[in-house]
Amino acid sequence: MVPKISMFDVDSFVFFLKKADEVSKEVNAWVEKQTNGLITDLLPPKSVSPLTDYIFANALFFNGRWDKQFDPLLTKDSDFHLLDGTKVRVPFMTGNFRYHLDVYPSFKVLKLPYRMGSDWREDGRGFLMQIYLPDDKDGLPAMLETLATTPDDKEIPSYRADMKELKLPRFKFGFGFKASEALKGLGLNLPLETILHKSCIEVDEVGSKAAAALRSIGACGPAEKKYDFVADHPFLFLVKEWRSGVVLFLGQVLDPSMH
Repeated sequence: MVPKISMFDVDSFVFFLKKADEVSKEVNAWVEKQTNGLITDLLPPKSVSPLTDYIFANALFFNGRWDKQFDPLLTKDSDFHLLDGTKVRVPFMTGNFRYHLDVYPSFKVLKLPYRMGSDWREDGRGFLMQIYLPDDKDGLPAMLETLATTPDDKEIPSYRADMKELKLPRFKFGFGFKASEALKGLGLNLPLETILHKSCIEVDEVGSKAAAALRSIGACGPAEKKYDFVADHPFLFLVKEWRSGVVLFLGQVLDPSMH
């Protein structure tokens, strides 16, 4: 199970001059195909003009099945608590899996492994979703602050615990922004006028599908304690390759009812 990375390159002044709209549609169709329909309309209308010199685009698609899949018959609607104190009803997946939790002073971390692909014995790569769940319903901002301000050479005290019941909402959402503006804000000089980024992720009983596109104009013994892991309030997640630690996708689930 290896992420698929594809690249698309268009560089023709005459082509842009005469068929700017056609180029935009071609790039969008290519990105949609490479991401299995998760990302559509990467290029907004009129973003390609006769003055465009070239387009460079890449796409990353990840489709992982859980090592232990959830039973769809156990999925039921329940309350998800938003940061503003309100609640929404969303489908929650439920399972009793023998996973371990890392318990920190104000949050818990769960690692959900994906099923190994047929080529994992050759390259040794494996993937997982890591979920950071605050203890408090509105604890996400404080948790993010703790993670951001803790020096790399200092570990937050924690201990290992067994998990009893797991409840995780199904969710699907996308996010897009002008990456060029963020990079310029960091003081970087960019050779390109505009860089657009768009990503999408879908999590259900079977596993996770995630995609991102960029356009440039172990086991251990029983633990002493057991906890339920009920993700019924905002949390942080990331999809990573466990051996190298490379993070493929990272996001916050604030409202799983929004698609």
